[in-house]
This record gives sequence, C-alpha cells and structure tokens, in this order.
Amino acid sequence: MATDFGSGIYLTSTKDVPPSWDMQVTNSGDIRTVSGAQELEKDVALSTTIRVGEEIGNHITPVVRNRIRARILDAFDDDDRINTVLLLEVNEVPDDKNKLEVVAQVNTVEDEEIELVFEVTE
Repeated sequence: MATDFGSGIYLTSTKDVPPSWDMQVTNSGDIRTVSGAQELEKDVALSTTIRVGEEIGNHITPVVRNRIRARILDAFDDDDRINTVLLLEVNEVPDDKNKLEVVAQVNTVEDEEIELVFEVTE
C-alpha cells in the first residue's frame, strides 16, 4: 500500500528559463498538484537543486563528485519522510554538462522502499 507523502504544487524543471522550477496550470485553470511518492521526489529534487546547483556545469573531479554526493545525501537526510538512503547514484548526463541524473532507493518512515529518479540542473 502506498503511503501518503503529502501533496503540493507541481513544479517542472525547465532547462531554458531560469529559475529552473516552474508551476503549471491545468486545463481548468487550477494550479497543478502532485501527491504521494511524486511529492516526495519533487521536494527532494528541489532541495538537491538548491544545494548543488552551483556545481553543475563545472568539471566533475573526484573531489567535486564527493561534494555533490554529500550535499545530495544531506537533502535526503533533511526530509523527515526518509529514514535511510539505501542506494544513491549520481550520473552525468551524456552530451549535457549542465545536468546530473540522480537515482536513489530510499527507505521511508513507513518502512517502504521506493525509487526516486530525477535530474538536477544549474
């Protein structure tokens, strides 16, 4: 059974227009929302972008990669809905130095394991 991780405003990452996060409006004119695991993923993605945004686009040395990884783990640790991060992959997106892909397997406070996948842009 899926846990309710709350709900909130849907934010989409737009690569061409800063800031990188934008709201959307539904066909009926309401602000689009998300809930559940999508809400958790959106919140962690936004927190991660804020923490590592200035690193994106720079040459990724082992030191920079470790710093990015530590900041991403901090974003997960700061979310009360997450108990532990079981797996964390941070990959450079081929042919786009201004984007990283984050893949994480987390254990939630409800003892569920869920996968979160998102991109981080500058």
